[in-house]
Amino acid sequence: MSKIILNGLSIIKNKLKTKLLLTISIIVIQIISGYSKDLKGDLIIKNVNVINVIDGTVSGSMDIVIVKDMISEIANHDNSTTYNASEVINGEGQYLNPGLWDMHVHSWWAYENFFPMLLANGVTGVREMWGEQKEVDKIRSGINSGVIIGPDIISSGAIIYGVPPL
Repeated sequence: MSKIILNGLSIIKNKLKTKLLLTISIIVIQIISGYSKDLKGDLIIKNVNVINVIDGTVSGSMDIVIVKDMISEIANHDNSTTYNASEVINGEGQYLNPGLWDMHVHSWWAYENFFPMLLANGVTGVREMWGEQKEVDKIRSGINSGVIIGPDIISSGAIIYGVPPL
């Protein structure tokens, strides 16, 4: 009976050795072949420094994957990464911060001049404090359709105080 147990243990030991050897071989092959990660999206910004506006830290050499106007992944940059996107931007030496909001604007009558200035300074959203609501809705529609380049707009609507209310 002890001979059967010893034979069983020998078989198990050989199987473990084989599995270990196979695992080590796979790891070595991946290292030798330059194991790479595939990033897929509509837009990828690679090797950029990302600013954390909450604590002020900067995460260096990051890859940002954007799908349909939304960030879908943030990963550490690796030179072996394969990028699959319609546009890849090299952000080396550049900084990226989240879109900012201006929470008090009156822009509806001069948006053609105002919006480029906002976007150039990282403001991607505004709260329109008052204005001709039909005009604000037209501007927002133009932005959503791509006819006008501008920030997202939240509108507070017309002023409601005063006699008569505006």
